[in-house]
Amino acid sequence: MQWCTANDPDKRPVNGTALLSELRHIRRNLSDAELDLQPPAARPALPPVPPAPSPPVRPPGAQDPVPATAPPK
Repeated sequence: MQWCTANDPDKRPVNGTALLSELRHIRRNLSDAELDLQPPAARPALPPVPPAPSPPVRPPGAQDPVPATAPPK
């Protein structure tokens, strides 16, 4: 990436063909293990957190329970 985005145009690939040629050369010289290597940031450090449980679903027509501290009617 640094080669492709260098500030000095003389330090960048001349064109897409030069870039593709260099990438193919690099790929040919890497082992299968190197091609499969993942940077540490690509692997999750902790397992994903499961979503919070959904509140229970009330059947149609059900009413809210009366709180224990409700004043008598």
